[in-house]
Amino acid sequence: MLLYLGQARMPPPAPADFFAAPSHPRQLRYELLRAFFLENLSAEQVARRFGYAPSTVYAMTRDFRQLDDPAAAFFRPPPRRGRPPAPLSAALRNEIVELRKLNLSVPDIKARLDATADAAPSERTIDRLLKQEGFARLPRRARAERLPGGPAPLAAPASALLDPSRPERFQCESAAGILCLLPLLRQFGIDRAIASAGYPGSSALPPLQSVLAFLALKCASVRRYACDDLWCMDRGLGLFAGLNVLPKTAWMSSYSDRVTCAMNQSLLGKLAGLWTEAGLASAAANLDFTTLPHWGDDKTLQKHWSGSRNRALAGLSAALAQDPDSGLLLRADARIRRESAAAAVIEFLDFFRRHGPPVRFLAFDSRFTTYAHLARLDRDGILFVTVRRRGKRLLAAARALDPATVRQLLVPVHQGTRLVRAHDQRVHLPGYDGQLRQITILRRPGSRRRPALLLTNDFDCSLARILRRYARRWLVEKAISQQLAFFHLNRLSSSMVIKVDFDLAMTVLAYNLYRLLALQLPPGWQRLTPSTLFEKLLRTGADATLDATRCTVELKKKRNLPALLETLAKLAPQPIPWLGGRPLVFRGATRS
Repeated sequence: MLLYLGQARMPPPAPADFFAAPSHPRQLRYELLRAFFLENLSAEQVARRFGYAPSTVYAMTRDFRQLDDPAAAFFRPPPRRGRPPAPLSAALRNEIVELRKLNLSVPDIKARLDATADAAPSERTIDRLLKQEGFARLPRRARAERLPGGPAPLAAPASALLDPSRPERFQCESAAGILCLLPLLRQFGIDRAIASAGYPGSSALPPLQSVLAFLALKCASVRRYACDDLWCMDRGLGLFAGLNVLPKTAWMSSYSDRVTCAMNQSLLGKLAGLWTEAGLASAAANLDFTTLPHWGDDKTLQKHWSGSRNRALAGLSAALAQDPDSGLLLRADARIRRESAAAAVIEFLDFFRRHGPPVRFLAFDSRFTTYAHLARLDRDGILFVTVRRRGKRLLAAARALDPATVRQLLVPVHQGTRLVRAHDQRVHLPGYDGQLRQITILRRPGSRRRPALLLTNDFDCSLARILRRYARRWLVEKAISQQLAFFHLNRLSSSMVIKVDFDLAMTVLAYNLYRLLALQLPPGWQRLTPSTLFEKLLRTGADATLDATRCTVELKKKRNLPALLETLAKLAPQPIPWLGGRPLVFRGATRS
């Protein structure tokens, strides 16, 4: 500390030392050339005086002789590097000055300009302008002192349709990457399915824009509609739905009151037909239940078992069907009650017969149906594999099997293979006409896990293939866990089945959009979850420019952006009707 204080009090160097001992590279080069040309010293003498090699001195003198304006090399400032600052209009400069006179900080001025100006300047540009105008830096103030009697908080603009005749340029926030889902939504005809599903509209917002507003929040992983201060001014989310900004919380809540379950099932049925036409739906389906808990006090809700929390919770039970090959969710229904849960598989089968795909194989849990319904599936020519409920007698019989009758085989799973010990036999069940094939999966010796029992009416398929087919049923459980985590399906605040069913339909649609994006990406990306795709690709800002011919979206620099741009380039540019018929063009921005 004393050494530092002593150095700080040292007198400044004498002015003569500046010329006697040059230190700046440009001054050193000037003195070197002056000694060579004016004092007529040789290159070796100049090199010894200034500490250079003779070859360097010859190179400097050669370059100096070739200069057209030698003074510019020493006495003019170097050219400014980087992009020159964008000129600001007089109106924008006056608006920034007027906002500063209201004691608004630079971030507050930036927030207001983002909501009102077509192309708001950056905070650095605003700060530079205020310094040029002579404004001093604002003192540190408490929140209560910032706006004492000043202007009221900025009101979010009312949601309205985009004006096709008005050119615009604006910045989108961190979820602007969901605009990359619009080409897929248009290519597969999802917009036409939404428009023909019978959803309600209003005088201000047509049905398509209304549903896309909910879909935008789902794709952007917004936790609750009530948190509208996080997205009420985001122009990127509004552009996704063909609006300036998304509607607010009150509109979101009142809209879902007008939606019926028949509209949701109509949408899911039309989507199932689209997946069948595109070849993305096979003849197999995986079925499973999930519990959507309700955190309020509602006596009308039943208690359902929640596997993720390992207890029964008051809420709604939903059934989902997934294609095992593409991973698309084919149907979802939140109207399942305990007394009707056993008939869920029959209802799913009727849905597939009406809308497609023509399902010939089902994999589901034992809660889905009864032995009598299994017999009905067998009479209809439907192959199935399900889990048999394990009682004490069945577990004791499984542990007492002769080891000589137990086979060991490698079963391919999601990643690699797994060695499985299984026993194959035929059994008779009450309420089922004929025989069923029972497969007992034994655990490793010493394991605490109980044996698993599978039932199937497929006697021709090999044992390994049957095990593989049922192992793929766990994909729907993985999809459900992704919906609960990324799409916040477990944050339901309503006990109304209609609201929950609509939220579930929007979740299924958002999940399928992410699956379609994953299927279009290069190999290796197909297994990524929606949350990973959002973080690696779609969670980014952008600059959007709307003109008379197209809508250009310049995505901010990101490490995996080239893979996304390459995928979007393969999709044929199509006009987006809710964007005024303009096609979307995606580019990489020059900023991060």
